[in-house]
Amino acid sequence: MNINIGDNSNGVEICGDIFFRIINGKKDKQICRFALNTAFIKPGTNKYVLDKWGVDPDSIAKDPKYDNDFKVELVFEEFCYNCSPENHVNDLCNKCCEKMPK
Repeated sequence: MNINIGDNSNGVEICGDIFFRIINGKKDKQICRFALNTAFIKPGTNKYVLDKWGVDPDSIAKDPKYDNDFKVELVFEEFCYNCSPENHVNDLCNKCCEKMPK
């Protein structure tokens, strides 16, 4: 199952600390959750994958109803090809500086 949470066509940009909750819509029950910070996504890498041992609660890893192939795969699109997470704030391009909180 693929779920798109945002793309450039609708103006959604995701950066910084992100917290995800995956909910079963039929039962309105949380399946799992995880968090990450986009600064830890290596430049040039557009994919981040978590298996069932990488999400919380850890009971999902022990639950036989979740296949061992269960995974959450996030695919990112570069916002800026000039800057990287290692750049000092004073070295960011104008496009990135405009997106920074004031």
